[in-house]
Amino acid sequence: MAVILSMTLLFSCNRDEEVVFEEDDDAISAEVLSQIKMLGFGERTVERVEGSFIAPSGYLVEGDIFISDEELNKEVAAQFLRVGDEEQYRTFNLVNTGSGVRTLTVATFKGNATQGMPNSFDTPVNIAIDRFNAENLRLRFQRIASSSWQSADIVLYRESGNFLAAAGFPSGGNPNRFIRMNTSAMGSFTTNARATVIAHEMGHCIGFRHTDLFDRSFSCGGFPVNEEDPPSGVGAVLIPGTPAGPDPSSWMLACAGSSTNRPFSANDRIALDFLY
Repeated sequence: MAVILSMTLLFSCNRDEEVVFEEDDDAISAEVLSQIKMLGFGERTVERVEGSFIAPSGYLVEGDIFISDEELNKEVAAQFLRVGDEEQYRTFNLVNTGSGVRTLTVATFKGNATQGMPNSFDTPVNIAIDRFNAENLRLRFQRIASSSWQSADIVLYRESGNFLAAAGFPSGGNPNRFIRMNTSAMGSFTTNARATVIAHEMGHCIGFRHTDLFDRSFSCGGFPVNEEDPPSGVGAVLIPGTPAGPDPSSWMLACAGSSTNRPFSANDRIALDFLY
């Protein structure tokens, strides 16, 4: 069974540019599509991502969510799902902060010319970290030297593909470790737009889902797409205190443009404060 990938740019799309990827010989098997569906992710945009010495192999779904082969084969338990509109949502798994403040280290891999992050992304990474730390959460972020990437909790590295950036969700009380950055596709992005992309992917790493996951057309345009059809084992749990209506400023909206700057909105802060 072949898959037609249709996505637009930024986290998963950009209203101004649309790129359609035609069918090819790298068809995703029906079995894999079934497993992805059982995890609660859409089957419309599925891409195989081969691993490297940095990160494992897996699949890119919904534009910017990475599922490793190991995660794909885990048994899915039935979970409660809150279906709604455009509130803030989290996964079932979060980062464990214990009874105090937990600091997560962040590094940009620069070990080789193929996968190393360009220096032009250093400032956006720092801006993204500063945005989180300014909220005085029980979860803090600390930039460490690129040479120490192997010990970092979160690692950003460069990878090519039909996406701009991608990350996974927490597991075992720890954040998702890898953020894949298609830096060559972000050449026209402003510094703050790059920071917004990075902060967005960091949000996935600590358990946030897209604010408009039940209707991606809110930020992406086009036909309504529900990322949680069918209900999942990953989780789309409504964060108490966030609004029932759309939040056009949320940093976790699925789509934006190359000049978009989305520091945390008031509702984002409610969500961050509640979880961390």
